[in-house]
Amino acid sequence: MGLVNISLPKFIDKSSIGFWNVSSFSIGEWNHFIDDNSQKKPLIINQQHEIKKGFINLTPPNEQAIFGVWMEVWPR
Repeated sequence: MGLVNISLPKFIDKSSIGFWNVSSFSIGEWNHFIDDNSQKKPLIINQQHEIKKGFINLTPPNEQAIFGVWMEVWPR
């Protein structure tokens, strides 16, 4: 996850702030978490292809997943 800390800032709009999180889930709940947060916090990207705000999963959907990694970004 150290690479995440190094790489992600260059993908975030300069006027925004973001954080990434890791959590454990019951089998099947990770996909529900992705769907729910993607609808509540849609990803908005600026003209320079940087994340302005929203939710993005960093671990792909998987029915058998017992953990997930995601990032949330907000304007400062």
